Order: sequence, then C-alpha cells, then structure tokens
Amino acid sequence: MRIRVIAISFTISSIVLVGWMVASRGHDAVRLGRAARPMLALTDAQLHLGPSALPRVIFLGDSTLWSMPGFPAYPSLVAATLGDRMEVRSIFFPGFDFTHYHFLLEPILDAQPRWLVLVAHLRVLVPEETDWAYPELTAHLPFSELPRTVGFSLHDRGITVPTLLLSRLLRFPIVRDAFYFGAGLRAQLGREVGPWIVPEPSPRARNDAAFREEHFRRYDTSIYPHHPMLRVLEAILSRARQRDVSVLVLVSPVPVQRLQARGLYARQRYERRIDRLRVAAETHGAHLLDLHRAIAADGFRDELGHLTGTGARQVADRVVSELRP
Repeated sequence: MRIRVIAISFTISSIVLVGWMVASRGHDAVRLGRAARPMLALTDAQLHLGPSALPRVIFLGDSTLWSMPGFPAYPSLVAATLGDRMEVRSIFFPGFDFTHYHFLLEPILDAQPRWLVLVAHLRVLVPEETDWAYPELTAHLPFSELPRTVGFSLHDRGITVPTLLLSRLLRFPIVRDAFYFGAGLRAQLGREVGPWIVPEPSPRARNDAAFREEHFRRYDTSIYPHHPMLRVLEAILSRARQRDVSVLVLVSPVPVQRLQARGLYARQRYERRIDRLRVAAETHGAHLLDLHRAIAADGFRDELGHLTGTGARQVADRVVSELRP
C-alpha cells in the first residue's frame, strides 16, 4: 500500500511540475530548445533560399565555411569576386560530411542551383560520436530515397529505419515546435530540479598538445575502394545529375607542413585516397578540385583546417576558376 501511495504521489507531483512549467514557461522552453538543438534552427534559416534571378552556387560544408571577424570564409570571397554574375549561398555546420549533405540535399536541389560545391574535409570524413543533426537533418530526406539510405552504414550515427521514418514528422511545423519544446523542457528540468535528473555535460579535460595531436591524426583517414562515404557521395552525385546540377567536389586544404613535422603525412597515401574520391566524382559527371596541398602553413589559423584571410583568398580564386555561369 505504501509503495502505491508513493508512486501515485510521485506521478501527481511530476504532472503538476510539468504542467506548471508548460503553463508558465512555454515560450522559454521553445527558446531553450532552439539553443539546445541548434541544427534544426540553423538549417531552417539556411534552407530558406527562395527564387533567384541569377545562376546560383550553393556550398555545402563544415565549419571551414564559417566567417569569423577578420577571417572571411572563402564562399564570401567567391561571392564578392563573382559579383552580379552568380548568387552564392552557404549551408554548413561544424562536423558536416557527405552523410549530412545527403540528408539536406532535397531542399537544396529544389532551389535549382547551377553549381553545388561539396566540401570534402579529410579530417571529418570519419564521423565523430555526436548527435548533432539527427534527427533534424533526416527529416529532409524524401521518401523515395529511404530504400537507398537504409543500405548505408548509419549505425555509427545512431540512425535506424524507425528513426528515418519518425523524423519525417519534423516536416510539420507543429511537430517541429513540439520538438523544440521538449528539448527546452528537458533543459529547464535540469536547471530547476537539479543536475541529478539531467546531468550537465562536463567539458573534456585535455591539454592543448593532446588536443592538437588528436586532430592532426584525424586527417589520416583511410578511404578504401568500398568506403561507406564513397557510397554516400555517389548517391549525392546521382541525385544532382538527375536534376541537371553541376557538382564540384572540393578537397579542403590540409596543414601539410604541420603534419609533416609530426611524421603524419605521406603524400602518396593521401593522393591515393583522394584519387578514390576523384573516380567516384568523375564517374557521376562531377569534377574534383584537390586543394589539400594548396595552402602553406601561414594560410591556416589553427590545426582544424580553418584558414586565414590569405588562405581563404587563395581557395576562393581556385574555386572561381572552376565555376561557369
């Protein structure tokens, strides 16, 4: 009897607590949800492309496309160079790779770009353990692509067939708002009730040397002939070709000199891997621009591959020479 009383009391208390938070802090919960799950909010904003009177170039990439004060990203320099000849847009988020592009592709193709530039950053071709972008991005996948997508190796992303199906509900605004609300309510519970309900993520303790070494080693990514990322790239290129969209696969600059100093760079090994990307691209009518050795050490502002203004300008000049209206 005592256990039943305790269970009923706990249930009633929980309902009252949640009801009070819903009634008094619904707006705050949605706001917190957007902050807690930035991917959906960011891609919603970036994907509002609208019509364009000019031929459109859309970059898909990772954080290397993010402009910082004093460090413009190369897509913005490409836009300045092309002027009124072409419209340039960027869709990006830290850690994006081909799998993210695959999920985002449909609304991008619907915008009818002339060119699609896919950033292939060797450091992020192997996925990290993160829940960023899922299930937010999978909501954009058209139903016709589900059979092909199920065949990809997505278990390391925590993506299952039920996940792919349920995430499609996020296409509806009321479900998307509920998703934000749930994420925000969880964040509020963690603040109001205590970290014993929702543990706060603790920053990973690491010294700068170990952090740099970890990321330098991530550049040395194996790309074997039947690598899962090649299959995803081929799917992207096939879909773009069906829409008559030209694709440029851009292999991002790599801090080669810093890697050489640590004995972590063998040119033939890197070029062999990039050749596999090139074969996949050219087989599907795309072009590959290999810039992995194009930028000297002073063109990088960190070991993650983010560029200085000088490095960004050099990349922009090379990209502009590839684009035709």
